[in-house]
Amino acid sequence: MVLTKIGESVEGKKLAFQCRKFHPQRPYKEERLDNITVFPVKLTIFGIAVIDTELNPKKFFFNKSSALNKDDEIRGEAIKAFSIKPIPDKTVKPATGRHKANFFYSKDDTYAEIEISIRHILEKK
Repeated sequence: MVLTKIGESVEGKKLAFQCRKFHPQRPYKEERLDNITVFPVKLTIFGIAVIDTELNPKKFFFNKSSALNKDDEIRGEAIKAFSIKPIPDKTVKPATGRHKANFFYSKDDTYAEIEISIRHILEKK
C-alpha cells in the first residue's frame, strides 16, 4: 500500500529509503521511547520509505496509526525518519533517466513519517 498524505507513517525492523537529497541530523534521546537515543534523517526532493523487514512481533513502537506490513511505503516531498541504530552510508546511483538518487537501508527499528506531501497531491483542490 502506498501512502501519500501528510502525517502518514511506516514502522519496520528494516526500511529501504530513496531520495534526491539526504540530510543526516544529530542523534537525540526520544522521550516517547523511554529516552532511547535515536538517529534522525530527513529525505527531501521526493523521498520514498518502504518496509523491507517487518517488526517481530508486528506491533507499533512509536505511532499507533503506522503501516506495519512488508512493502507498505510512504512517498512525499519531505520525509522525516529515525532509527534506533545509526543509518549507514548511502549509495548514489541513477534513479530516472535524468536524475540520480540516494539509496540506503536502516539497520534496526525504524520510523518514517511524511512531512510534506507530494506536489501534485498538494495542488489538487
